[in-house]
Amino acid sequence: MSRLIDSISGWAIWLSMLRPVQFIDALRRLRVDPEDSQQGVRLFYAAGGNDDARALALMKASPEGQRILDAREPLVFGAEDRAHLRAMRPGSLGHALAVFYDEEDISWEGLTGATEGLMPEPRDAEHGFFRDRSRAVHDVLHVLTGYGRDYLGEAVLHGFTYAQYGNHAYGFLGALTCLGLCFVGRRDAPGLFIDACRRGHRADSLLAVDWAAALDEPVEELRARFQIGPPPAYVPLDSSLLAAKNGLASTH
Repeated sequence: MSRLIDSISGWAIWLSMLRPVQFIDALRRLRVDPEDSQQGVRLFYAAGGNDDARALALMKASPEGQRILDAREPLVFGAEDRAHLRAMRPGSLGHALAVFYDEEDISWEGLTGATEGLMPEPRDAEHGFFRDRSRAVHDVLHVLTGYGRDYLGEAVLHGFTYAQYGNHAYGFLGALTCLGLCFVGRRDAPGLFIDACRRGHRADSLLAVDWAAALDEPVEELRARFQIGPPPAYVPLDSSLLAAKNGLASTH
């Protein structure tokens, strides 16, 4: 009964964070340009993306998680860090991250610039640190789960992240996007989303992992240790096709 009450309370808190007018506006703009990362950020926070209470509580329940929160050492992979990551042994998490950043042509500096001023002010310094760290860990999750940065991969990764973090915005946006993709020919999307949620539930909690210390470890060993499992086979979805079909919102 207590779990049911906690679940209802969690959903009620999330509902109070919704910003329908901003959500609809960001959704409309993303239908025109699914690659607009600024609108993606607006959409996420309009969908209650500040719902981090459960994830923070889980971190604090772990000695390692509490240590990370107390130390507040930033997990940032800027331009200077990329050369170090590229030099790591092939197959390691660090090297795989460098390949991911290079292939996707993304940078921490670009992400920071794109999101500046669009996110609500953090409640406190601890919450601000958690939010910045979560942005960096998002890319780590891409590498470990095998879900790409394509439109479908981002939506499916939201399912995995929702199961891990308990942030209802991830579950809402991921489910909404995958259901919408059925109407543009990707009827496999809901099944991939559900499977990602299951993977996230089966895996060990990844919230309190010292990822900076794990960069030199093999990706395959990390997948096995944290029970993430091998990457699933799926066909990536080019967002330009969605723009042509006036598709649903981006989850970037």
